[in-house]
Amino acid sequence: MTPLSDNCSTGKSTAYIQQLNAGTFAEERFMLIVSSDIQFMDTIVLRIEINENNFLTYSGIKKIIVGDTEELFYENFESDLSQWNTEGWETTSQDMQGGFQAIVDSKNGSYSSNDNSILLINSVVDLTETKSPMALFDAKWSFAPFDGANLLASSDNVNWDTLAVFINHQHWSQQIIDLSPYIEEAINLKFQIYSDDYVQSDGLYVDDFIILDYTDEVNPEEDLNDQDRLIVFPNPTSDILNIISRVNTEAQIEIFDLKGNLIYNDKLEGFYHRLSLSEYGTGLYLVKITEDYKISSFKVICN
Repeated sequence: MTPLSDNCSTGKSTAYIQQLNAGTFAEERFMLIVSSDIQFMDTIVLRIEINENNFLTYSGIKKIIVGDTEELFYENFESDLSQWNTEGWETTSQDMQGGFQAIVDSKNGSYSSNDNSILLINSVVDLTETKSPMALFDAKWSFAPFDGANLLASSDNVNWDTLAVFINHQHWSQQIIDLSPYIEEAINLKFQIYSDDYVQSDGLYVDDFIILDYTDEVNPEEDLNDQDRLIVFPNPTSDILNIISRVNTEAQIEIFDLKGNLIYNDKLEGFYHRLSLSEYGTGLYLVKITEDYKISSFKVICN
C-alpha cells in the first residue's frame, strides 16, 4: 500500500501472506497515519498492489474521504438482489472486486444490440436530512464505439439527471459520486445501458455499492478512553515496534525489562513513533506511555 496524496503516510506498507487457498480470504491490517492538518472531506489516495510469486496481479487506486459517516444504502451483490430491479442484470463470479460476486449487464458474453436495460434501486434513497452524501462503488466496463452506460438520478422518477458516464474501456476502479445536489430530496438511482445495432462488447460490472452521508468533522478525542487512544504493534515483534496515537499529542515513552530496569526513554510527538526492540534482546517488556498525566501500559513480547 503506497500513499499517493501528501496528507498521509503508512506505518506498515507491505504484508506477506505465505499461502492462500482458492476460494479463501486472508486479512491484514495496515496503519494509515494522517496529517495533523487534515480537513473534513479531504481525500486520501492510496495505491494498492498485489504480487503473487513476483508477478504483479493487481494494481488499483483507492480513495478515502475524511469524516464521520452514516450508511444510507449498501449492496455487495453476494446474496439475493431484492434491493434492485435488474431487468436482465445478473450476478457473476467470473470477475469481481470484493467477496465472490459482482453484478453485470451481460453475464454470458456481450450485451445485446439496441440494449436499454436498467439496474434500478427499488426504494428511494432519502437524502432529506443529509449533509454531504456520496455514492461509492467499484466498476469496470468495456463498450464499443457509440455504446455506453450512465448512472442516473431522479427526484420525480420522470426526469433523470446523468451522474456518471461509462464509455470505452476501463479496468476496475473506484467511483465516487457526489450526491449533494439532491440534499433535502428523496431520489431514485439507476444504471442504464445504451447500445446501437452494430458491434457489442462486454458491458458494465458493478461491485460493493454504498451510499454514505459524511455527517461531520472527525473528532479523534471523542469517546476514546486511555487505551483506545494508543495502539502499540506488532505484538509480538522481532524488531520494530510502532506506537500510534489517535490524537495529536506529546507523550513520554518508557520501556522497562522484567527486572524493572528502564531501557528506553523517548518522546512521542504528534501521531507516530517507531523504535527497535531487538537491540535489547528477546523477552517480555513493559511499555509505559505518559500523556497529560495519564498513564497507559502495554506488555510487549520481543522474539
